[in-house]
Amino acid sequence: METTVKVRDPLIDVLKGFAIILVVIGHASLWFSGDNRTNPLYVTIYAFHMPLFMFLSGYVSFNKRREINLGRRFRVLVIPFFVWFFISVAYHGYIFDIDKIFFYLSKLIYEPTRGMWFLWLLFWECFLLYIALKINKNHHLWIMIGLWGILIFTHRITGTHRPYYGLPELCWYSIYFILGYVVHLYYSKVIKTLRSIGWCNLVLFPCLLFWEIDENMYFLYSIRLYLLAFTGITASYILWEWLCHWDSKAKKILAYLGGISLEIYVTHYYFRFITTYIEAYISNNLYLNILLFTIFTIIGCDITQRLIKNIEWLRKILYGR
Repeated sequence: METTVKVRDPLIDVLKGFAIILVVIGHASLWFSGDNRTNPLYVTIYAFHMPLFMFLSGYVSFNKRREINLGRRFRVLVIPFFVWFFISVAYHGYIFDIDKIFFYLSKLIYEPTRGMWFLWLLFWECFLLYIALKINKNHHLWIMIGLWGILIFTHRITGTHRPYYGLPELCWYSIYFILGYVVHLYYSKVIKTLRSIGWCNLVLFPCLLFWEIDENMYFLYSIRLYLLAFTGITASYILWEWLCHWDSKAKKILAYLGGISLEIYVTHYYFRFITTYIEAYISNNLYLNILLFTIFTIIGCDITQRLIKNIEWLRKILYGR
């Protein structure tokens, strides 16, 4: 959720803004529905929104120099990952319980999805890119694909159902990071194809949502998951590229939110308490509640980051800026 280029691409910021709104809506749909993972809104969003974020992260990781500042990525991604863990420890009231801290810290490292997992995974995606570039800049893309294959092999021999330091998630999301990187690397060659596929996938994506496959049919189930993510990414890209032709208020808002997507990602969890007040005093309608929560939370995250922005040392450790 960070950018490595000095000149920002408005479309990428709009897509990041769109994706971070989906993140907030997705979590709200769980919190208001009692963790119901079968509601249509949740199913639709979770089919593609984090692959879209990883695609965008791969896209902005390309630069013409074919270099990557791994130290900067560590500061932007890994330090906030652990800092927010300690904030969570303080938030839940066991900051002085050393045994409990070490217990949950070890579980976090073993299973990063317990924390701000996207930051952790994105750093390791960048690390793989860094290794590939160091080995051979001319063939680094093939090396990246080879490293992805090694990850998959390692995952298979270590057990497919174990968390294992984020390895399963790294295997899953690497393809989208690589895809985003490839689109930027060969942009002039692939954009026409991407647009054609994207318009088709606006129809194919909802069709795939209705195509239910038993999880026991592992191969077909996996293919469907990849197709859902791929069609969702390409459809989102082409739809927002078309909508961005108009200089609308929505475009400006999304571009702004895209610029602070990391800040929203790491802080929106702490506005969960709002759900209680919305349900108690405003509405018992699931979708209205989600809409209100999303609006209030994004405004709250924006106010929070504006306050923190003026405190340089705090901005660095919380947001890596």
